[in-house]
Amino acid sequence: MTGAKDPLLNVENLRVEIDFNGAWVPLVDDVSFSVKPGETLGLVGESGSGKSVSAMSLMGFMGRQRGQRLSGTAAFQGKDLLRLNDRELESMRGNEIAMVFQEPMTSLDPAFKVGHQIAAGIRVHQHVTAAQAKEMAIEAMDKVRIPSARVRADSYPHEFSGGMRQRVLIAMAIANNPSMLIADEPTTALDVSVQAQILALLTEMKEDLGLAMIFITHNMGVVADICDRLAVMYAGQIVEEGDVFETFAAPQHPYTDRLLAAMPSIASRRGSLEWIPGSPPKPTDFPAGCRFAPRCRHRLDSCEQPTTLLEISPGRSNRCLRGNTWMEENES
Repeated sequence: MTGAKDPLLNVENLRVEIDFNGAWVPLVDDVSFSVKPGETLGLVGESGSGKSVSAMSLMGFMGRQRGQRLSGTAAFQGKDLLRLNDRELESMRGNEIAMVFQEPMTSLDPAFKVGHQIAAGIRVHQHVTAAQAKEMAIEAMDKVRIPSARVRADSYPHEFSGGMRQRVLIAMAIANNPSMLIADEPTTALDVSVQAQILALLTEMKEDLGLAMIFITHNMGVVADICDRLAVMYAGQIVEEGDVFETFAAPQHPYTDRLLAAMPSIASRRGSLEWIPGSPPKPTDFPAGCRFAPRCRHRLDSCEQPTTLLEISPGRSNRCLRGNTWMEENES
């Protein structure tokens, strides 16, 4: 049984590879993190950094098809998610762990009413009648603040706004009372005011239901708003992990430092935004050493050596070979 201070999910050395022209190419490599009950971990990084691939692997959507392979472990409530068979995965998905995707219109079936879709997920995991499942679906819609839930349950997805469709997906995710929620950039397609509402709703659901949550985003501002800890990903690896406020105050990896420097701020008087020169490497061209080194202004010859994510203080880890000595150059 999971103790209050024990991780609900503990991922170690996750590696996801695909067969590319006869060679195994890593999309995600040596990824380790944990999430405690009631905690929100932010997975943050540029597009293509491996955030979504990591999450999809935990849900059984990656690494199980022909031309893909998985290694590592993902311990969740006494089970290794990477070793579950198809039946066990079907039982776990949407029940013990649920996922909210980025674009609700591709996740909802346009041919069925939203209440029916939520109820269908309930009946997969719970022994209830169709009428009971519909009542439970309406209750879930009420929880996520969909007005007139009983009436709107008989509406089709196209009859909802983007923000309301996202609320439907959240209702679908919480309907079976999962222990963990994975939110994959759930606010990206929404305007700023609706984003704030969805973030507030997710925070409320986490607190009311005691959920653990993995929140995937490229937006550092969103991380500061909703997450307790963050894991920064670059080129398929975690390069820094730690408490959100500590990391924002004193980033330990040069990539994290540049991401934070590139954040727009109304308090800044800079004439132009900071930016990171170059582009992330493709999985087929990952450097043998530090993967950020070609874009890093603090790189040394020694950065050509392979890197390891090391704990630098309790709860904080860094993958920079220089530790935090590069920060002295910023101060000089």
